[in-house]
Amino acid sequence: MSKAQIKKCAVYTRVSTDIQAEKEFSSCEAQEEKIKAFIKSQNNWEIAKVYSDAGYTGANINRPALKELFEDIKQNKVDFVLTYKKAEALPEERWIEEAEVGNKIREIAGQAIEYHGGAKLSTIYTRLMPFLLNSGLLEKMTDKDLEPNLRKYFVRRDDKWYLPEVRAGGIAEAKVEEYAPVEARVESIIRRFLYDKHRATMDEILNTVYSRLINSNAAEYEEIVHTLNRICIKVAGDGGKAVYQLKEERDRELLFKFAKEKVEEYRYSEESDHDTIIEQLARIGKNKGYESHIGLTEQNKDKNFRELSIPMGSNVQFGLDQAAFSRIRQIDTLWIKGISIMAAFEVEKSTSIDSGITRFRELFAATPTLNIPAYIIIPDKREKEARDKIGSLANRREGITERIKYIVFSDILGKEEVNIAKVAKGVS
Repeated sequence: MSKAQIKKCAVYTRVSTDIQAEKEFSSCEAQEEKIKAFIKSQNNWEIAKVYSDAGYTGANINRPALKELFEDIKQNKVDFVLTYKKAEALPEERWIEEAEVGNKIREIAGQAIEYHGGAKLSTIYTRLMPFLLNSGLLEKMTDKDLEPNLRKYFVRRDDKWYLPEVRAGGIAEAKVEEYAPVEARVESIIRRFLYDKHRATMDEILNTVYSRLINSNAAEYEEIVHTLNRICIKVAGDGGKAVYQLKEERDRELLFKFAKEKVEEYRYSEESDHDTIIEQLARIGKNKGYESHIGLTEQNKDKNFRELSIPMGSNVQFGLDQAAFSRIRQIDTLWIKGISIMAAFEVEKSTSIDSGITRFRELFAATPTLNIPAYIIIPDKREKEARDKIGSLANRREGITERIKYIVFSDILGKEEVNIAKVAKGVS
């Protein structure tokens, strides 16, 4: 009786995005494991070779592993190909997924509206694009498809969407804020640019703002012009070309007399304190022989932070799991020496102090054998609030209180050399 012919099986795996590639049940490795288990259950089947394309969409047939597979088929190196297709979710599971997508769209849209003090549909869609891409929805959902979802939670007035404000009688009207975070950032960038240049053309100012505020944090042209007209005046420059200068510089004599005071006053104004302190922490750390990693969120907001920050490499280098490593890289500033975290800083100018405590809690949990100094930096007026938050009963019970200290703005703003251990305060 002759031996049955062995069938040579090719294993082909693919995922569309890097995020899918990392997921436990949809990664190429998970697909490969399931296919190999099926092959082993069959008689006279053996694995010829595994071909894997991670991060390639199905619409793209120009995939390296797929091309190699086609070539091996032409050369009769394999008898047949097995690939993996995830079963469709049950109706109730699809409902949950759709609900989660809707909640995420609402969250991101709300952030865009709050950041801009009212946002156009195109602005909201731009901010949603990374999420839609990673969720495989970018090609399925246009900006117009968003409108039914936005109408559930927000109010449209003219060409912008606003957070709802319920008036008497239960009627929701557009909540128009006088203060928009994006304009505070634009003002800070323009002021710092004009401190050095004194006068600049509209093109120069636009180029500076657009190069600093990037991705979903970019400002709209109208927001830049509105801020510019509020803090600057238009004057005649060289050759009669219109240029802008800060309104407080109109009186040259006063400017020369109080130049240093003015620069310090506006350089460290409340709108720019957060960014200025992060920059100072990087300089102070460098003077102490440390490199700095600036939080990924801050790097995405400001190109300057990317230049000041060092990459942290991989989670393996720091002995952390991937999830913890991703969260820790969001901390505002980390002082790094080699592959060791020497200190961690969270700057909470107006955001919740609890958010800084939560990030440090995650850092402590991920590095239980280390005693990394952790500091929350806050405006002087928030000192009592910081003491209450850090010294809460829950934090005392978990030993968090004794591990986190706080520093007030006045102890660090404008100072190149700061003894962190000396100015930091603990909660007893």
